[in-house]
Order: sequence, then C-alpha cells, then structure tokens
Amino acid sequence: MREGKRNFAMLASAVAGVSLGWLAVDYLSKRQEQGENKSVFERVKNFEKKLYADGAMRANDIERIKQEVNDKVVK
Repeated sequence: MREGKRNFAMLASAVAGVSLGWLAVDYLSKRQEQGENKSVFERVKNFEKKLYADGAMRANDIERIKQEVNDKVVK
C-alpha cells in the first residue's frame, strides 16, 4: 500500500511540475509578444532620457527667468 501512495505522489508532483512549467512558458511568451518585457537596461536608459529632458527643460526655464530679471534690472 505504501508503494502505491508513493508512486501516486511522485506522479502527481510530476504532473503539477509539468503543468506549472507549461503555464509559466505560456505566460512569458505572451508577455514578450505584447512587448511588456523590457529589460532593466532599457528601463534605466528610458529613465535617463526622461531625466535629461526634464533637466534641459528646467535649464531653459531658469535661463528665461534670468533673462527676464536682467531685462527688468537694465531698464
């Protein structure tokens, strides 16, 4: 009787492992098809671009404010 339970447990765990593996592969392949699976490098690169653009915009704003102040002081 113990031999039958052990075989059943091994068979059940093997079936569960195969099922989970199949579901994981299916899920990952669908994510890659949708383009949601960006690498860490791409995320950091995009963040850096956004940070640079924000900095450039703020620098332009500060330069504009300096120019306005300078124009008012000179007048």
